[in-house]
Amino acid sequence: MCRYDEVRLRSDDGKVVADHYAPLRCVRATTFGRWVLTCMLDQGTEVVVMPEAVWKTLGMGMRSDYHLNMESVNTSKDMTLGVIENVPLDFGGGPMYFQVQVMKCANFDILLGRPFFKLTSCRTSDLPDGEQDIFLMDPNMRKQMHIPTLL
Repeated sequence: MCRYDEVRLRSDDGKVVADHYAPLRCVRATTFGRWVLTCMLDQGTEVVVMPEAVWKTLGMGMRSDYHLNMESVNTSKDMTLGVIENVPLDFGGGPMYFQVQVMKCANFDILLGRPFFKLTSCRTSDLPDGEQDIFLMDPNMRKQMHIPTLL
């Protein structure tokens, strides 16, 4: 099963099969008109999250009285530090507003989970070579955007 035909993995009998893994894709967003953040797309996450270091850099107020207990796929649990309400993220068509949980540490600027996909009516277009485009709808301005993703 180790033969690759162009960008597709094939089994020994020639059937096209799924890859062993596919990396998450990212988009860039501007917040408060000056900071550009790399936002990881993850439909398997129930929240929008940013690490404490990014929150401190942005200098925004956080509600420390609102915590969520987050459970990872390996069943480990982490409590968020709080929530930043109505964070503006601009993906190129004007700001959209998100409730962003803050966690102690993470290896991303922002993780865009299900609330992002719901708010923006996000649709994805995935290709066999791993490329992905997303299609967003701004719910306030009714603008539609087509955005290529990054690794």
